[in-house]
Amino acid sequence: SGEVERACSLYQDRIAGRSAPFRFSAGDGVVRVYVDCARRSSLIAAPAVRRFWHSATPVASAGGAGAVLIAGGMQLENPADFVDLTKGELHDTLELFDVAQNRFRLLPAVLSRSRVWHQATAAGQGRVIITEGSTLVESAGRRSFLHLDLVESFREGRLTQLTAMGSERSAHLALRVGDRLLVAGGLVNGKLLPTATAELYDLSSGNSLGPIANMSVPRTFAMAAPVGAGGDALVAGGLWVKDVQVTSDR
Repeated sequence: SGEVERACSLYQDRIAGRSAPFRFSAGDGVVRVYVDCARRSSLIAAPAVRRFWHSATPVASAGGAGAVLIAGGMQLENPADFVDLTKGELHDTLELFDVAQNRFRLLPAVLSRSRVWHQATAAGQGRVIITEGSTLVESAGRRSFLHLDLVESFREGRLTQLTAMGSERSAHLALRVGDRLLVAGGLVNGKLLPTATAELYDLSSGNSLGPIANMSVPRTFAMAAPVGAGGDALVAGGLWVKDVQVTSDR
């Protein structure tokens, strides 16, 4: 506790949040544990499923306080398996975190395919559009990742499958711009190499509007934000093979 007090004093009570429960073994080396100094955050009930590379999307709730939809993701029993992610367990489950009640609830609805590296975008009126991602398939005793072109709509606890995208991809970006969804970059065609391609999806009709102009460079795990009121979007950063991108597109 003395070390915690000194750390909080050093950082002027700016450390907020705590580490989730975890298992530690000597092989893990040093694990940094963050504590609640700001006195404004607190541990809450744990999710029903351990997962990472999932999506977390705010949605409207009947009570008005709001909720967060947790979808998909992966679980590894052994941290050493990060060198071979095909040993992981993928999830198709959905959880809803109720802000007012401060608890997670596992939903009966499940994704059509378990997946990671997908995107889940708030589309208004309590809807969340879940696009693409990667799942694991097995052939001749070997597991490998398969990119998906699936699009699903979540609303009021139910999932509806929509028209597929024009190409399979994962680790992409998905940004709502008006009544359209911009989907760009990511990994495509079953390969672990980034792409510069982009396409639009009509949120009103649930149909792909086809490809648009490519980005200046291939990128994956990039970030995007709407710019102005004219339907533009800024795409920045991301990974390109072994390099981190410092470029941006509009």
